[in-house]
Amino acid sequence: MDVAVHAINEGNIFRFLNKPCDKEQMAKTLTAALLQYRLVTAERHLLEQTLSGTIQVLTMCSAWSIPPHSAAPSARAGTSTTS
Repeated sequence: MDVAVHAINEGNIFRFLNKPCDKEQMAKTLTAALLQYRLVTAERHLLEQTLSGTIQVLTMCSAWSIPPHSAAPSARAGTSTTS
């Protein structure tokens, strides 16, 4: 039995059913598996959206901290480099 428990835990198996399995138990197990799948899928989608939004915000923040290319140090000081 320990080998079966280890295989289930390490193999990401949803449930262990004995044969023969009655229709009611099979239906309940399939319903629970579908709900679990939907939960995991929704969580993954939410995490992907959160990560994408975080990357966008960090990109905008880093863009604000970099001075524009057109504003050279001498131009900001009011001096001209052309004579």
